[in-house]
Amino acid sequence: MPSLFPALFTFSEAAPFLLRVALAALFIPYGYKKLFADFPSVLGVFKSTEWQSAPPSASLRSGWRAPSAGIAEFFGGLFLLAGFLTQLVSLLLAAKTLADIVKGAKEKRDISYRQGFSLVLLAALLSLALLGPGIYSIDLPF
Repeated sequence: MPSLFPALFTFSEAAPFLLRVALAALFIPYGYKKLFADFPSVLGVFKSTEWQSAPPSASLRSGWRAPSAGIAEFFGGLFLLAGFLTQLVSLLLAAKTLADIVKGAKEKRDISYRQGFSLVLLAALLSLALLGPGIYSIDLPF
């Protein structure tokens, strides 16, 4: 395959590593904030976005969604940073990110800046799932 910089192909295992570190730097603080720093206000946001005609169990659903999103983001970010179960974690985080995009699109009927950023996160997560863990990971065989 012709390339302008063929010497850079020797560093092809570094690209997934850089993606892992960048995604972990985003997801760990997001999850930490949802779990520890600002949990009451995050829970309030989840409860306020419920359907007005929702059944009484809606408050139970919103009660577990905030911590589950925080757990997925925080521990998913830690797993990505370590390179542990990289492809599985990136697919799970991609599914969560896609759900956020769909939920935002249903509420606003258009693509906002936030959903655009989420689309970039989704593309990076799917790329990481296809590329694998890269260098400095627990997933690589010894």
